[in-house]
Amino acid sequence: MFITTTHAYWYKDDKSLREIVLVLLHESDPKSQELNSHMKNLQKRNLWCMGPNFSIQGSIIEYNDEQGEALYLLKCKLGDMPFDTIDTSRILVMDYENDPEGHVVAAVQPIQQKKTQPLVICSELVINEGKYLLEWIEYHRLMGVSLFAIYDMGSNDNTKQILKPYMNAGLVDLVQWNVTNLISAQNDCLYRYKQDTKWQLYVDTNEFMWYNGTKSIIELLESDPGKSQGFEIMSFAMGGRKMNSDLMIGQYNMYDKYKQSNFNRRQNRFMTSKPVTNSRTVSMVGHHHIIKLFQGEKPKKWKNNLVLLHYHRGNDPMDHSSFKIKDDRITKIASVVQSRIECMNEVLKHNKAFAECK
Repeated sequence: MFITTTHAYWYKDDKSLREIVLVLLHESDPKSQELNSHMKNLQKRNLWCMGPNFSIQGSIIEYNDEQGEALYLLKCKLGDMPFDTIDTSRILVMDYENDPEGHVVAAVQPIQQKKTQPLVICSELVINEGKYLLEWIEYHRLMGVSLFAIYDMGSNDNTKQILKPYMNAGLVDLVQWNVTNLISAQNDCLYRYKQDTKWQLYVDTNEFMWYNGTKSIIELLESDPGKSQGFEIMSFAMGGRKMNSDLMIGQYNMYDKYKQSNFNRRQNRFMTSKPVTNSRTVSMVGHHHIIKLFQGEKPKKWKNNLVLLHYHRGNDPMDHSSFKIKDDRITKIASVVQSRIECMNEVLKHNKAFAECK
């Protein structure tokens, strides 16, 4: 038995690209032989997407990434069906293989559309990272981000308490994710917000988007027509002389490229980039790069001053002595973030209203 974690329908001007898409997951270990065998058998199944007023035969799209994880998408093309008349209040995935009556293999509820936002940050899988979230969210709010999708693996710390004011304000969606399959979570985020956001960034909570310029992040993303489909931004390690700060972003003012040890020979690439997608044009995303566009060539790396700053937690294996790029603004912004965190702590104590912490 497999489960579908989300469904999202979307459309472009080209009506042939209108689809219902479901990310398929299994409750077992995503790297197990049992799962791989089970999911591969789906390719042979006669699967249909069925709603109150439609029935569409689907096709399975499979992708295996460099981390050993597999992604399975079920796509059902809408064709020329009148979009506004399709009732997606409930979708069943039916299997008619060797069964003329068919049987239900999954049922999903619709994803509620939200207020349109220009950019959403999709977190990688988190568990018990509550003590890091205020800094990560408040920093990126300063950068112009107004929507965060946090994919939580069952935290039992104060994560939900920390996020509650943001959730009430519509700034954070907490997505409960019960399987250790990152690539499926990333594509869930891609399709979950495809109609509500244009740009999507996929990062860890110890990675901070940094732009060495005067434009806002949104203005920067919109400024280069050559990157209209999406791109990959490089991740830089933070280092230099460690400074006395309670925040990750206040500890270092130097960064540099990752070294040869981060080179993945099988993929012939440095595994130190993260994708930024234009959700209107990207059909599949991976850990470190955009996998597939609906049309055109895959995007290249961003050759501008937009980077990801990667901070190590705990034991730091990096040699900081050779770090070359210095930018004191990184540590200076820490004081602003700290004041915002202090304000949010007062909100959590019910001493202030959320609206006072802008």
